[in-house]
Amino acid sequence: MKKVFLLTAMSLFCLLATAQVKITNPYPDMHFAFKRCIVTGSTGYIDLLITNKTNSDIKCGANPNSGGVKLYDDEGNSYSDWNIVSVVFGNNTEYSTDISAEASTKCRINFRGLDEYASMFTNATIYAYHNGKREPVKITNIPITRRDE
Repeated sequence: MKKVFLLTAMSLFCLLATAQVKITNPYPDMHFAFKRCIVTGSTGYIDLLITNKTNSDIKCGANPNSGGVKLYDDEGNSYSDWNIVSVVFGNNTEYSTDISAEASTKCRINFRGLDEYASMFTNATIYAYHNGKREPVKITNIPITRRDE
C-alpha cells in the first residue's frame, strides 16, 4: 500500500512539475511571454514581456481597480481588486503604455495577500485593452517562486 501511495505521489509531482505555462492571447499584433513570478511573504509580482509585432506604435493597458486582473491559485483562492496593487508597464506607473514598433516592454502585476501554501497560479486573466477592445489574455500554470523575507 505504501508503494502505491508513493508511486501515485511521485507521478502527481512529476505531472505538476512539467506543467507548462500557457498563454491564450486574443491580440494577433501583440505577443505575451511569461518571465517569472516571485513572492516574498504574501506579496509578490508576475513579470510578463509584451512584444509589438507590427510596424507602428501601439497602446496597451490594463486597469487593476476595475476587475482588469484576476488570479486563481492552486489552493482554491481568487485574487482581484484590493489584492492587485498595480499593473506597471515598462518604467511607466500608469495603467497603459505605448509600445514602439517591433519592440518589447515589461509588464509587472504586483499583488498581495497570497495564501502561504499556494505553489502556482492555475489561472491569471488580464483584461488588456488595445485598439478600442478590452479582451482577456489568459495565462495558466504560473509557477510561484518563493524567496525568504
